[in-house]
Amino acid sequence: TIASSTVVNFIYGGKSNDGAVSDNQVTVSGSTVGQSIYGGSTGNGAAKNNQVTVVDSTVKQSIYGGISNNDAVCNNQVTIAGSTVGRLLYGGNSNSGEVSENKVSVSDSELNYEVYGGYSKNGDAKDNQLIIDRSTAKYDVHGACIENEGDASGNKTKISNSNFDSFVYGAFTKIGSATQNSLEIKDSCLNYTLLGAEVFEGNVTDNSVILSNSIVNLYVTGAGTKIGNAERNTVTISSCTVK
Repeated sequence: TIASSTVVNFIYGGKSNDGAVSDNQVTVSGSTVGQSIYGGSTGNGAAKNNQVTVVDSTVKQSIYGGISNNDAVCNNQVTIAGSTVGRLLYGGNSNSGEVSENKVSVSDSELNYEVYGGYSKNGDAKDNQLIIDRSTAKYDVHGACIENEGDASGNKTKISNSNFDSFVYGAFTKIGSATQNSLEIKDSCLNYTLLGAEVFEGNVTDNSVILSNSIVNLYVTGAGTKIGNAERNTVTISSCTVK
């Protein structure tokens, strides 16, 4: 636990070059951190059940709940309250493995770069969550994102009482399917495109966007694909202005 301090370098709850990292925790309150924070970080192994909590603090670089170069990343959690994050924010991050059931929760905070509940360069993304309340975001936010190839299913993004100048996704994958991902927004103002799911090459099925009491200044799409089928995706709007 780090309280009322200034930390210049990186912070790791647990770190391994070759092995699993699990059940590690980092808690920061009332502090400034100059580099990135990792709940659990491994070069070769799974990252599971790691946690990062940041309260009333400034983190100038990135935050990772759990990260692995080549294995599964699951059940990691990041909680941010009353804080500023300068760079990337990940619940779970894998270079070539599945990311599942990771969660990012943000309240009363300023997010200055991209945010991901779960992120994989190559691998499936399942049941990751991103929850943001009373906050601002300047870059894209994703419940889950697969940079290259993998299937995205059951990922959720929930936003309330917030202002965003960015794309907002339930899930994104470049090549693969997107199924049952969701984006829910209420009492917010959003100045860019909203998508329940987006795929460049693959099918999008049963994804959803739900908007209430909000202002949206660009497009709203239940799900979109450039090459593939789009089936049973939905958009529900109540008491909103969509320009």
